[in-house]
Amino acid sequence: MSVVFTSHLAEVDRMIADASFTKQQTGLQSLLYIGENSIHICATMVGHGYTGLTFKSLRKAAEWLHHRAEEHQPLPQAVICDDYFGAPGLKKFIAELRENKALKNLPVVLLTEKLDKVSRCKAVLAAADDVHDYQLKAEDLAFRIVSLRKAKALADKRKVAEGMDPANDRVPLSPQPADWLVRASSVAKRLIDIAAASVGLVLLSPLLLIVAVLIKLDSKGPVFYISKRVGRNYRVFDFYKFRSMRTDADKMVGQLAHLNQYEGPKDGNKKAAGFVKIANDPRVTELGRFLRNTSIDELPQLFNILKGDMSLVGNRPLPVYEAKTLTQDQWAMRFLAPAGLTGLWQVSKRGKGGDMSVEERMQLDIQYAREHNIVKDIELILRTFPALVQKENV
Repeated sequence: MSVVFTSHLAEVDRMIADASFTKQQTGLQSLLYIGENSIHICATMVGHGYTGLTFKSLRKAAEWLHHRAEEHQPLPQAVICDDYFGAPGLKKFIAELRENKALKNLPVVLLTEKLDKVSRCKAVLAAADDVHDYQLKAEDLAFRIVSLRKAKALADKRKVAEGMDPANDRVPLSPQPADWLVRASSVAKRLIDIAAASVGLVLLSPLLLIVAVLIKLDSKGPVFYISKRVGRNYRVFDFYKFRSMRTDADKMVGQLAHLNQYEGPKDGNKKAAGFVKIANDPRVTELGRFLRNTSIDELPQLFNILKGDMSLVGNRPLPVYEAKTLTQDQWAMRFLAPAGLTGLWQVSKRGKGGDMSVEERMQLDIQYAREHNIVKDIELILRTFPALVQKENV
């Protein structure tokens, strides 16, 4: 049984029967929902410009998708599936999609009543692309869908650039004698991250404790500022910093947009800028200004590094509202690199106190994404120390 959420139910029923949707009829933002509970998020997504087709059976949904792929008909932007199906059934369903060249990059997002270790493990076992609870906001789900599609497209481009066949991870298009070196570099980078973050947290623990006490004495609010950030392949994670601003700082971003130092990428419109940076930011506390100028506020990100969210060196993870403006191909390349505590643009400009345009920062991020390796990472770490003490208020 399937249902389409639209005002022309009779016409839609006919289209479902012969599976002859056209691009114009389905729209560019169609989603496929599987399960009983997905109707709630489906109704919400309709209000954000998505059409929704639902199935109660994984088998029926798979048949419909394969049929549309065989007939070269428009496919949904993503599959949203309830996680009450067993892990083996979900794994089989997703594996069948991945075996079909036309469906292999179709994002599959699981929805669960409670987002916990059990639901996360089920998503991993089933090889789903993401998992969220039913309280997920429609605009956040819409962004995740765009992000997942972009990440998959970029992964294919990277395989081609590396001489691999996008349709098969194990089939090279050309000989890759240095492939083992790339893998070894990746493993070495992760080992260095774990070792450095562990040692750093132990050695800096007295300083971390003192800063935590000072923040509590300086202003009301939590010690840590935790926000959602977007890292490698548009992955969203909880980002940790010492709180250096007033507690309502996020709500004031719109009010201070005219003070943004970054200009938009084409027309010089600061409101169109992909990044936000405000000199002498009025939201920053007195203690927070010192913490920022000495980069001490960044130290809690050592926990992010231990968790694998970030690396010591990489492109800075962006707030979701900034990442949403950078899904175009020319900018998305930056998200192929790991998120980092320090990186190329920090040592190139931040420590010098120079102004930086959106294009300049983006080009540095893209340059790192294309050229990073373990040797260059070590070089950037060494160049970071002179840049720790800022010459500008950030």
